[in-house]
Amino acid sequence: MEKIKLVEILTEARQVLRGRWGKAVSVSVCLLLILLAVACLRFVNPLLYTAAYLLIAVQVVAGAQYIYLDMTRDEPTGLGRLFPPLRLYLPILGIFLLTVIACFIGICLFIVPGFVLSLGLSMSLYILRDRPELGVFGSMNTSWKMMNGHPKKAGWINAIQEAQKTVQKGIDLDCPVLVMSSNKSFPETKEWNNEYLSSDIVLDVHDIQKYGQKLGNHVTRDTIQNGIHDLILSEKDSRDHVYRTVFDWLPGK
Repeated sequence: MEKIKLVEILTEARQVLRGRWGKAVSVSVCLLLILLAVACLRFVNPLLYTAAYLLIAVQVVAGAQYIYLDMTRDEPTGLGRLFPPLRLYLPILGIFLLTVIACFIGICLFIVPGFVLSLGLSMSLYILRDRPELGVFGSMNTSWKMMNGHPKKAGWINAIQEAQKTVQKGIDLDCPVLVMSSNKSFPETKEWNNEYLSSDIVLDVHDIQKYGQKLGNHVTRDTIQNGIHDLILSEKDSRDHVYRTVFDWLPGK
């Protein structure tokens, strides 16, 4: 695994902020002022403070994170996005509450599990922003899988290589087979690229289609426009295409 040095992170951060310092500072100042205003309500009315914290503070913190994310992706953004869209209010609140509860329980269980849960769920809000259709639990589940990574073991890699060699020679499966893949692959890069959300970054889709036809004499192939490697986790239009293909193929099989 490639190690990223602190100096590299700081250098990249300065590059992202180049020409955007004013916007970044204004977002941070506005966020601080809003949080201070909410905090002051604690001395006025505890119930009002709690409501403001959940309905305002939690939302603007998420909104600020989304603005910073836009900056790193070089996408248009501004103070108007400090408050997330209304459709994300309840999911953001749900992720916040469930994360707090999970981390609290984890900390009560010898402290360390709380930090593990905190890190494992730390990408939930970002995933929700990009994939709002996943909802609260889907975003948290995806974050947990993402942060756990995917360790590669020698035996696992060897098994895949041997299986691919077998497939490339041809397999005479005497049953209907459905082969689906994205319509495009994209190489994994060091920096984020929006193509990740609409491409297979794991396998070469041309090889999937090429060798998929060698699985037998009853192979049906289809490509999913803008699908990712896990087709069912693609954007809604692509995911709907997957389901239509599967259910159109199933009858009579």
